[in-house]
Amino acid sequence: MTTTITLEPLWHNKKQYIAIKFKYNDAVKEYVRAYQNVKWSKTYKTFYTLHHKERIHELFTYFRKPGYYVNYNAFKSFQEPPKATIS
Repeated sequence: MTTTITLEPLWHNKKQYIAIKFKYNDAVKEYVRAYQNVKWSKTYKTFYTLHHKERIHELFTYFRKPGYYVNYNAFKSFQEPPKATIS
């Protein structure tokens, strides 16, 4: 059975992150932790990394290498909240 890695938007302290979720498996956990700048959130109980424009594609490519299925549907219709403007 193929392992699914789910990428979802995560906001914390007004910063946008990418939550990395999967059914627990030691090998998958170690592979996720090996990706640059991935951290564990005690608050959200998930791995995460800072979001930037190319990061979804980078994560997709990284997780596809060992054959994981990557679900990033949450980002297909995701819109960032409007930035505050000063009038």
